[in-house]
Amino acid sequence: MTAPRSVGPTVASQSVLSPLTDAAIFLVATVRDGGEQTVRDLLEDLSALQRSVGFRQPAAGLSCVTGIGSQLWDRLFTGKRPAQLHRFRQWKGPRHTAPATPGDLLFHLRATQVDVCFEMAAKIAERLRGMFLGDPYGNYDRILDFSTAVTGSLFFVPTGDFLDDLPPGPAASTRENVPG
Repeated sequence: MTAPRSVGPTVASQSVLSPLTDAAIFLVATVRDGGEQTVRDLLEDLSALQRSVGFRQPAAGLSCVTGIGSQLWDRLFTGKRPAQLHRFRQWKGPRHTAPATPGDLLFHLRATQVDVCFEMAAKIAERLRGMFLGDPYGNYDRILDFSTAVTGSLFFVPTGDFLDDLPPGPAASTRENVPG
């Protein structure tokens, strides 16, 4: 009799393929230079933040899938970037166009109740307040003021384990010369 093969370490994936829900919010953020540590802090706390919000209404099934864009990836982490991660390129057909728009972080919030999604979105925005509100106050991209978004960005969705325990970030001097 042979011993069973090792399947390797258990990885906590994000719930990308969860069933459809009644409520969803998509947040896309562009991170200013200097905001990398704030983002790293949020990413490492995101699963705890989701548990905190979801704990009060467990039946709502709150889910938060987080994606990281190509340009931000190189500013946050050392080493090789994920395969196929690159800037989203505009696709122009004879009749339709898929535009390429800026975006560093994607948060896809889902639940059976919209209020739970809004609470999670508020908590994320609170953590990233400096990047959203700008300087002076109110000087920020108001993309959420539009009901029909026409955007295109490419994000890598790492595992939950990766977000809970981020690899080291690059030194400031190497970030300045990274092509996007």
